[in-house]
Amino acid sequence: MTSALHLMHGRLRTNIFRDEARQKFVTLLDKTVGTKAIVWDERLTGPFGLVAEYSFLREHDVAKMFPLRAGRLPPSDVDTVVFLVRPEVGLMELVAENVQKEEEQGGRRKEFVLCFMPTGSGACERVLEERRVRGTFSQITSLEVRLLPLDADLLSMEYPLGFKAREDREYALENDPSCLFEAAQALLEIQLKFGIIPSICGKGNAAKKVYDYLLNLRREHQDSEFPTVCEIDTLLLIDRDVDLITPVATQLTYEGLIDEVFGIHNTPH
Repeated sequence: MTSALHLMHGRLRTNIFRDEARQKFVTLLDKTVGTKAIVWDERLTGPFGLVAEYSFLREHDVAKMFPLRAGRLPPSDVDTVVFLVRPEVGLMELVAENVQKEEEQGGRRKEFVLCFMPTGSGACERVLEERRVRGTFSQITSLEVRLLPLDADLLSMEYPLGFKAREDREYALENDPSCLFEAAQALLEIQLKFGIIPSICGKGNAAKKVYDYLLNLRREHQDSEFPTVCEIDTLLLIDRDVDLITPVATQLTYEGLIDEVFGIHNTPH
């Protein structure tokens, strides 16, 4: 719990998101049988490590953890293999290959569980059907965690491909609004915990779409579901497309230079 103490001293109680994510993850793990190996989408390993440390996972029968990669999974004497991934078509190819290699190997029979974070997609399930592995999974479920607390004043969706060109889900080149709807869902979760934000400003077309989605989602809830006093005064929505230069500029702080050379990804401090 010590790594989470810094989350309790910010302007917002971001530890709420950590505790909620831990509880949802525990519920998922406790629904599976016996000892478990978790196969991670590598982009989730670091940020999720701030939510559920390995010592915590061991308390829920997690014996092994592996990154999701092509080929066969490393040997493991477990009852259940849990794949925790983003809903991306490219990752489904890796999942299918892992499962097929395990089935071909024979030996001890394992259960396979596929968990999408935050939700699945029809395109992903079609890939599993085409690769003839969908029926191999005892469960295909979702871990609806949209926001991970990286610091006392920083929440991240860990959705780095929302703007990039991808073959499955992206916005900038194919005008796929999936990532914008997920952003609106995340903002709704913030308001359900901290109250309806009275002032919302935005810049760019994507910001306007997120705002529209957010208003539509909010209408689906009663006012009584939101705290009466809002802890956030203003929300700023900025479309990355309105400023493409800043991300490529050299960082000039000491921390920025360390990030440029070595890379800073996740830290509890």
